Amino acid sequence: MTPLGDRTAPVLSTELETMTFPDGAALRRWVRRRTRRHLRGVWALVGDVYSVLLTIVVVGTILAPYLRRMLVARPGSVGTGALGGFTAVGLDPGWAFLALIVLLAAVGVGSLGRLGPLFLRPHEAAWWLPMPGGRGSLLVSVARVEYLIAATVGATVGVLPAVAAGGGWVAAIVWPALLSAGTCLVLTELIKAQILDRDVEPLRRRLIVVGAAACLAGVVLAFPRSLLGNTAVALLAGVLAFLAVLGWRRARGSLGQVHDAALLAVVARSFGAHVSLLSLDTRALGRLLSPEPARPAEPSPLRLARIGSRLPRPLGVLIAVAQADWILLRRQRRRLLQMGVGLAIAVLPFLSGAVGDPLRAVGYLIGGWVATLAVAEPARQAWFDSGPDASWPVAPWVVRAGHLLVPAVLMSMWSLLSLAPAMAALGAAADGKKGLAIVVALALVSGWAWAGVALRSGYREMPDFAAGLIASPMGSLPPGVLQMLTQGPDAVVVGALTTALVASGIAVPTTALLGIQAAAGAIAVVWGVRTNRRAS
Repeated sequence: MTPLGDRTAPVLSTELETMTFPDGAALRRWVRRRTRRHLRGVWALVGDVYSVLLTIVVVGTILAPYLRRMLVARPGSVGTGALGGFTAVGLDPGWAFLALIVLLAAVGVGSLGRLGPLFLRPHEAAWWLPMPGGRGSLLVSVARVEYLIAATVGATVGVLPAVAAGGGWVAAIVWPALLSAGTCLVLTELIKAQILDRDVEPLRRRLIVVGAAACLAGVVLAFPRSLLGNTAVALLAGVLAFLAVLGWRRARGSLGQVHDAALLAVVARSFGAHVSLLSLDTRALGRLLSPEPARPAEPSPLRLARIGSRLPRPLGVLIAVAQADWILLRRQRRRLLQMGVGLAIAVLPFLSGAVGDPLRAVGYLIGGWVATLAVAEPARQAWFDSGPDASWPVAPWVVRAGHLLVPAVLMSMWSLLSLAPAMAALGAAADGKKGLAIVVALALVSGWAWAGVALRSGYREMPDFAAGLIASPMGSLPPGVLQMLTQGPDAVVVGALTTALVASGIAVPTTALLGIQAAAGAIAVVWGVRTNRRAS
């Protein structure tokens, strides 16, 4: 024991100052060595690799004949429906697929930014973040795995433009390389945004510009099928890969600037997203991945609400609820982009002669569903927080009807734009004025059907997770999960199938079809208003 006050006693602070703490990579290696016995064996890994390879071989064997035909020969025009040809622009399917992929990426970068993209699992954050030492190398291994995933996803998606355009075997190699490099470059930009704690809106704008440029290129230029064109694509892929690598080398030295609080917030969102996926709760998943609404610079004037205050109470409440819904959507600009992507999904098949009429109808329904999910945000918000709706001095169904107004107006405008190819085909016909008027009426009526779909999707019931699980080939599922997943798409089929048949050219617009669409729209509206009434 050292006497008190002895100058020869070691000074603890000096020892701590001279001590060298391990960095993040050393902590990972230490944990890996200590937990190696608890990991799965080599044979389990071999089994997983065998399962993946077997799946690839089986799927490839099934699709090989069709892919070979599409790669060798350019698809011909198959889109002649009841209204004649829709190929007014002549958009190459390869460029159409490329534009659609880029626009979908523009929508998804916000959600990827909410998840990091660099993150730690909850147990990793609990063990490693409180420890001293450098943070820079702690996230390097995560970044390597994510770059591998991004390259794989990009290469897989890159096959679609080459196959759709029939670009040949060389195009089937260079285009996956281009999309793989582009995906890695997008990941690099997301990592830089996470390090600097800035918004991903500039990246989203650049992706929108690239998607629009792909659409314009599809109208003006043919899809590159020659050796020279494929060489240019390969050179572009090399440039993007170089930029991705250069950006990562610059960002790697700044990984230590990511604050622990930001990592913990990402951990919480990632864990919540994982739980939502396991429970198949897409509504909670979207809530976790959606960015926060933009903060207003000044108070809203509330012009519509002021006008509604002078009207009878039910009408005033309808207008006030619509005013609040519009403010919410206006502060989420991503929703407007999502509607644009839905419009692209619905319209791009009409501009290409390589898509059949049934696929055009399916694309129209899918595009409308994507756009409806954007305008359904007020209904989802009302389901999560029913307090504001319950405070209105009117019946609950009146408030529900108020949530219909903004989706109906926006989706009516969307329907008019989505039916532009059909209106162009009818306008070119000699006796198409009556049909043109019916198509316009269909667009306006279908807007209310889509609004009913938005309410049915936003107010759908949650399954009872406390009840006994049901065994299925996909694992144990809670009762009612299938009902939760189908509430919304079922209303799409009922409320928008008639318009989809007219839009795709399968059916000729008539007064009888307009009546059927009006009845289907009324059913969808009542269906949406009455969905999960106990939530109001």
